[in-house]
Amino acid sequence: ERYFTIRRTDLWNIDQHISLSRYHHHFFSAEAIHHRDDRLIAHWTTYEARLFGLPLITETAENIFNRRNIYKITLVAASPEIDNLCTEVNNHLPCGYYAVVTGENYIDIQRSDVNKGCIIEQLIHHLNISSDQVVAIGDQQNDVSMFAAAGISIAMGNAPDAVKRQAGYVTATNEEEGIVHALEWLRCLTHPVTMRQRLTAAKDNESN
Repeated sequence: ERYFTIRRTDLWNIDQHISLSRYHHHFFSAEAIHHRDDRLIAHWTTYEARLFGLPLITETAENIFNRRNIYKITLVAASPEIDNLCTEVNNHLPCGYYAVVTGENYIDIQRSDVNKGCIIEQLIHHLNISSDQVVAIGDQQNDVSMFAAAGISIAMGNAPDAVKRQAGYVTATNEEEGIVHALEWLRCLTHPVTMRQRLTAAKDNESN
């Protein structure tokens, strides 16, 4: 299970529990996005295929459910519905799986032992570093586990309030180049001399 794939029997089980056909959804493997041929393709699905540079393959539900390489199921919906839909899905998923909001129009269903925090912990162990040397920046519910694993956690300004409350710091929004602001702050944080130089330059400008 190199990519933390969902077992074939569990794909069928998830479908039985939440009746996947009621929702617009697609499936991720490492090589492609898979879409059922008995459902219309939502524009959010087409967008994700372009975003990740993955081919969009249409095939029967049976073929998809019998695959060995599906690692997540993504439900798509209009943004006003997304939080309630996520709660509804979580209430009906079989044991060992969870749903989390990953974007304005997206919910991912994955194994309970698969999240960004687990991956960061594995990297920390592999690189033999401490969590204090790790910075996590995110803007969605699926980033919260990453915040818990990192020494410094930064939420984007456009993140939901619930996500911001889980972060140690909040930067500007995506449109306001929040990543750039966060990286600049981190650079100054790790290089006090740079910070002093910037402060000195600012004072000199004020004097002039």
